Amino acid sequence: MSVVLGVDIGTSSVKVAVTEDGAPSLPAAQSAIPWTTTTTGAEIDPEHLVDVVLGAMRRACDARPGMRVDAVGIASFAESVVLLDHDGVPLTPLVAWYDTRGDAEAAQLASTFGPDSFSSLTGLPVSPLCSAVKVRTAAVAGVDLSTVASVLSVTDWIAFRLGGTRAFDLSLAARTGWLDLSGRAWAPPLVGWTGLPASSMPEIMEPGAARGQVSTDVPGAPARLAGALVVSAGMDHLVAAVGALAAGSGDVWDSCGTAEAFVRSTPPLDVSKVLSTVQHGQTVGWHAEPRHQVVLGAQRSGFAFQRVLGLLGVTTAEGLRRFEDGPPPPPDPSAKLEFRDLYDAAYAVVGLTSRTGPQDVWAALLRQVAADGAALLARSDAVAGSHKRVVMGGGWAASRWFRDAKRKHHERLTATDLAQPGAEGAAALARRALEK
Repeated sequence: MSVVLGVDIGTSSVKVAVTEDGAPSLPAAQSAIPWTTTTTGAEIDPEHLVDVVLGAMRRACDARPGMRVDAVGIASFAESVVLLDHDGVPLTPLVAWYDTRGDAEAAQLASTFGPDSFSSLTGLPVSPLCSAVKVRTAAVAGVDLSTVASVLSVTDWIAFRLGGTRAFDLSLAARTGWLDLSGRAWAPPLVGWTGLPASSMPEIMEPGAARGQVSTDVPGAPARLAGALVVSAGMDHLVAAVGALAAGSGDVWDSCGTAEAFVRSTPPLDVSKVLSTVQHGQTVGWHAEPRHQVVLGAQRSGFAFQRVLGLLGVTTAEGLRRFEDGPPPPPDPSAKLEFRDLYDAAYAVVGLTSRTGPQDVWAALLRQVAADGAALLARSDAVAGSHKRVVMGGGWAASRWFRDAKRKHHERLTATDLAQPGAEGAAALARRALEK
């Protein structure tokens, strides 16, 4: 019987699940990521992140004494990259994917290549979030990019520190702003614009590719990991779709977190459809499932939910279950309750009357967010064809009323019962590599 660890490095925490053949996974070990807050977002020492990951892996191993690990699969958030010198030492802090530094550099990128040309080539909008802008910003701040020997994603950095070879996962490469999407190769003009040496861009490998074995001399690594196969699984949202069995052509993985991500699996799109997708507010990349692309859209559903529930005095998962006791109240046609600028920092609620109660507000919010999500999926259907089914997961999928609101729009909607689909997906991809 083989034992596999699935590691999911998310924005706020690292989750590690242990899976065995024919047996359900253990509850995931979890460690918070201690970001250092900046005026534009956050950053962390890459070696400190390694310590956090190893700590979560140790706790996962400690939960099963005597267990011998055969493989480790690693997934992570995108956009953030680690710049290594010739000795494999990080040259800069790891900047959080959501960090907004780089407005001037993003404008320069758009001016140099043209926003439509950039989007047609990469499947991304010009934005401070992409890795190309983040690294250019570091150069403007004084980092000598000529000393960079390797550029790695977060997934690939952890794989490398465990003893794996230096390479870059395809699904994460598609979020950098350096990848020629259709050619599945680095685009030299974009790498050159950033200021990186061409030699610093490592080989691109498919999600789920084996990278070697866990070294026997990784400080802080559980001894039971030594010799385990190291597998780079890919981008966290996409790997979670694999874990939830929602990564086939036409499937939509609806990840209901602070940002609700809609992960639409599709056969490869032609260039005109790629540009149209970006112009309509979504992105195109390569999925963690082989030979599939992904149309990725998002809205800040959980952000809206949390602040409205806070105003209503509901602050815990148990409190929400009690709050949703019974069926949701139907809409009041005379009130026309509506949320404006819902996902922005400032928003408004209109249509409140003397008859409006807390449950009315909550039910109206869920209906509006569900309709917004359906409209977003309709835009992806316009370029990729009608989707087949929607699978919900993540923290807000636990809301019974939210599931009911979504079923008004999606006939084939199910909710996964996996607590950590990202970690499960990373383990599944590692198991595939182990079985090859």
